[in-house]
Amino acid sequence: MRDVQGPADAGQRSGPEKIVFAAFAEDEGQVLEAAILAESLRSFGGSLSGAPLWVYVPEKLPASAPDPIQRLGSFGARIRTSSAPAEALEYFYGSKVFGAARAEADAEGKAGILAWLDCDTVIGREPREFLLAGGTVL
Repeated sequence: MRDVQGPADAGQRSGPEKIVFAAFAEDEGQVLEAAILAESLRSFGGSLSGAPLWVYVPEKLPASAPDPIQRLGSFGARIRTSSAPAEALEYFYGSKVFGAARAEADAEGKAGILAWLDCDTVIGREPREFLLAGGTVL
């Protein structure tokens, strides 16, 4: 995993984030959908509008889709690459599953809550329902 693009202060927070939102974008079209997700989070997320958004993409995608990647990054999303074994790519959601696993590993110790979203999610109001009571495990 490597960060492709992200905010200048990414990763420099002194303690864990309350919540981190994350998604996986398989192709250029899904990166554009994730940009809508990012814009809606920043516009309608209320107290969570500044929460980190990590978007995982296949390793080769940033080079093949620089404009959508730049648009997504313009909303403060941290674009990260993830990879999946060749065998997993035979399954429809194979890459997404490995992206989610990478997000869980990356969030360990850095976020109290990791909210995994589909890249086509649109935030219409503050998503405070994600802020679960302490000790809640789903």
